[in-house]
Amino acid sequence: LASQGTKFVFLLTLGPSVPDDVADGYQGTRRFYEAVGFTPLRELGLRDWEDEAALLLVRSTVEVA
Repeated sequence: LASQGTKFVFLLTLGPSVPDDVADGYQGTRRFYEAVGFTPLRELGLRDWEDEAALLLVRSTVEVA
């Protein structure tokens, strides 16, 4: 992606405030994304689902020396 001029990659996953049936509440998913370089930016309310929120994460494609 960096070679094509992309500077950042964004993704959404379930936010930490969302009660979910998954045993760890997606904590493992969020830990994985952070381990591969994503930084959580903000939890966003989802318009179509009243009780759910998405966590917005970002990662730079540029390696810092």
